[in-house]
Amino acid sequence: MKHFTGLVLSLLLGFVIPVTAEAGKSCATHDATDIKQRASKYKKIIKRYSKEYGVDSRLVTAIITTESCFKNKARSHKGAAGLMQLMPRTAKRWGIKDRHNAAQNIRGGTRYIAHLIKRFNGNIKLAVAAYNAGEGNVDKYHGIPPFKSTRKYVRNVLLVYSKLGGHKLRVKVKSSKRALKRERKHLLRNKHLKKRSHLDFNFNNLIVKQLLNS
Repeated sequence: MKHFTGLVLSLLLGFVIPVTAEAGKSCATHDATDIKQRASKYKKIIKRYSKEYGVDSRLVTAIITTESCFKNKARSHKGAAGLMQLMPRTAKRWGIKDRHNAAQNIRGGTRYIAHLIKRFNGNIKLAVAAYNAGEGNVDKYHGIPPFKSTRKYVRNVLLVYSKLGGHKLRVKVKSSKRALKRERKHLLRNKHLKKRSHLDFNFNNLIVKQLLNS
């Protein structure tokens, strides 16, 4: 009804209002078979740029699954666009001119996550958090920022990556316990975040359990 009303309104006004896909509709909860089927359309592109930038193609697929659920025309209310939801500034940084061009978008997003993995010394968990919340916030909080949306995002990407067989990530999660302790200490030092510290502890345990038990 909403789209119908909008169409009628646009016809009365004499112009067409473009309808863009709604970003944030993650399909991270879907099974591996469904995710692979959705990814098949972009499989060659993903493999090409994953190989070029030295990133596990399964991680790139997991990010696309979480960001846009393979909707090339997806656009968020903040202005992120395309399969890997690139912001205008990020696209410009990596030389991407058309964010809705699948090949360009995947190239830019893959190059960016490759940069983040290198920047955070191979810690995929922090790289994924930075992809969502920004490098500055990961530096500021010495780990995953205490933002509910970012924590959910990291959980979803890691979950999909695990479903696709990203076994190497489990080792990373095990070895990052020290980083998780530092993160909890940081939360406790900030009075306005004390109420979130318990949630933070449970969330991190949830990620570890999901990956180790999958």
